Amino acid sequence: MTAAPPTAFISYCRDDSEFASRLAEDLKAAGAPVWLDQVDIVPGELWDVAVERALNQCPRMLVILSPASVSSPNVLDEVSFALKKGKTVIPVLHRDCEIPFRLDRLQHLDFRTNYDRGLKALLRVLAVQPLAEPAPPAPVENHPAPSTDVQRPAVEAAQAPGSMALEHPSGLRSGIPTWAKAATAVCAVLIVAAILYWAIAVARKPQIGSTDRSSATGTAPQSSNDAVWITQASGMEHDLLSIAFPTPQSGWAVGSHGTILHTEDGGITWKTQATGTQEDLRSVAFPAALSGWAVGSFGAILHTEDGGITWKTQINGTQEDLRSVTFPTPLSGWTVGLHGTILHTEDGGNSWKPQTSGSESWLNSVAFLTPQSGWVVGTNGTILYTRNAGHTWTKQPTGTMEKLLSAAFPTPHSGWVVGTGGIILHTDDGGATWNPQPSHSNSLLEDIAFPAPRSGWTVGNGGLILHTSDGGKTWNRQTTNTKENLVSVAFPTPHSGWAVGNKGTILHLSQ
Repeated sequence: MTAAPPTAFISYCRDDSEFASRLAEDLKAAGAPVWLDQVDIVPGELWDVAVERALNQCPRMLVILSPASVSSPNVLDEVSFALKKGKTVIPVLHRDCEIPFRLDRLQHLDFRTNYDRGLKALLRVLAVQPLAEPAPPAPVENHPAPSTDVQRPAVEAAQAPGSMALEHPSGLRSGIPTWAKAATAVCAVLIVAAILYWAIAVARKPQIGSTDRSSATGTAPQSSNDAVWITQASGMEHDLLSIAFPTPQSGWAVGSHGTILHTEDGGITWKTQATGTQEDLRSVAFPAALSGWAVGSFGAILHTEDGGITWKTQINGTQEDLRSVTFPTPLSGWTVGLHGTILHTEDGGNSWKPQTSGSESWLNSVAFLTPQSGWVVGTNGTILYTRNAGHTWTKQPTGTMEKLLSAAFPTPHSGWVVGTGGIILHTDDGGATWNPQPSHSNSLLEDIAFPAPRSGWTVGNGGLILHTSDGGKTWNRQTTNTKENLVSVAFPTPHSGWAVGNKGTILHLSQ
């Protein structure tokens, strides 16, 4: 029999070999044909050829996270390859470590304190039933042995002609006429048909008092579950312009007049951090738990290496307003701004160098899924793309002149862009073509986040939040209980998110 193709490639550092071997053995024992170089490379086969073939064949990657693996070039290269190919990457947390930014936003499986619980969760993700404990043997009933005096030929002879003999636990058989069995079967079929007819009729029947919330007025349809966003107290009257959550509990919000807020308890409390500037800060990014950047007006770039206890200004050589910043790795980052400004650092912000955008548009958002591939969006329908870390930028056709304000790419091929006039653009070919999606809104959409390939949120004017769970085919309005303009949204996990906006507004959704 041909062996089943591998379902997941296990990426790990040699320091974690023992854990990787144990995990692979347990997964294979449960029926998940994972691939591990220690056991799946045939003797005499070239190692790099086998690894590349497995990386291409496997639709998923399990990346084992530890202090050694997050600093391993081989592991990071394998992760970059998987993300570039649009594969599902599942972080497996083995030991405490600073998770890289590109993996930190992915839902991880925690094996640190309970290996068995982590294994069961991973088997469910891989669509394999966890191994069940063997059932205890059924108790043996002490039936008396059948009498040897029973004459089976006599019993069988007593059955009516045409009857069927059914074996009983006692070893005797009793006859049930064929016509009775047929009648019973017909009745059973009729009963099942009646139940199915009733169930379908109830499912199709309109519910009392229900209405179609997707009207012809252009307003967004309400979500079927109508998730509610809860207001969190920021203690701030300044406008909040950007939010980032490197972990579900630890987050930062930045805004006007040099405002930076930080929470360590999932937003229950927010504390002000000293920045030493009064410039408006428009974007914040944390590629690691303690290392972050904030950018803003007049070329302001601030950096912290201690979780925001101190923020230091970085020299960058521009006075243009900077609108967005991203760091796919702790050392490699980009920031964009007015008049086609693009700055890049390869040394953690110690030096910033301009890149030629070929555009005079105001660039409002930058997104890099890997250190090589990134997108920038801006005014006049501008979308720029690079596949060589920004050495060259190519304009992509959008078919619109709307101001584009934010971009999100959950995979290398699938991305979304939002902007003025309620515009939502989607690509499933890496930006070669961009197609509009129906938002049912004319409001300005400021920001968009996709924590999963088909699940995303966008926020905008008047407290507007739209959600899709089908890859953008439908966008549903969610209840926010605010009329303030919302400017930024972040989802560290697919089920927990924050949005911020004018007058210190902070909203939280936990599903």
